[in-house]
Amino acid sequence: MNVSQKLLACFKRAVVGVLFLIPCSCAQAEFSIPSMPPYTLPTYFDVKWDISKKDNQIEQEFSVTSYNAYVLSIIFSPKHPPVADEEVRQLREFLGGERYRPYNLKTHEYMLTNTDEAARQVLHLADTGEVIWKYDIPGVIIPVHFKIEKLDNGKITNIITEKDVDTGGQDENCTRRIAAVKLHPGNYKITISTNKGVTLLPDLETFLMASSIPNTRPLKDNE
Repeated sequence: MNVSQKLLACFKRAVVGVLFLIPCSCAQAEFSIPSMPPYTLPTYFDVKWDISKKDNQIEQEFSVTSYNAYVLSIIFSPKHPPVADEEVRQLREFLGGERYRPYNLKTHEYMLTNTDEAARQVLHLADTGEVIWKYDIPGVIIPVHFKIEKLDNGKITNIITEKDVDTGGQDENCTRRIAAVKLHPGNYKITISTNKGVTLLPDLETFLMASSIPNTRPLKDNE
């Protein structure tokens, strides 16, 4: 897939997202529903989130039905497909590259995962905090703060994770990974906010997305 095709895929993803959100918005307007409907993972959900403003915070409750690693991402949705070369260049510079690689904080080098042994070593060092994942071409850095809390009968019982993340780069179709979090079945609430504002391209809208990692099985209890 070339650059233009990828950017067109971004636009198609934006259209699907808007269509997905329209019924919720209409229902809220007609029946005055006070909050967003509940969402369930491993199916994905996305929520409108304007990252251009500092300290812009959203909260969303959701349910998890299987133990797995779930990915939090920022979606960048162009309202119109970029056509001119300059539009394509600006969008690529803003979003950054698509190579998301393990980075060793002690050696300051990217690590390989081309063998099972290398992959296991990376996962071990990630558990110890020595390795993080980052994009080799970050684009415009967007710092965020997020917290996931466990709920029991609508009340917070404990904090699962809370982090500051300097997000950069992009996965396919104009999404940028924030973090991956292992979650057991249950009810949760995510609170996420921008640590500083960024100047978005005029044609971009932004959303928070939570989803399972494609083509992966549910985790076992000891994983």
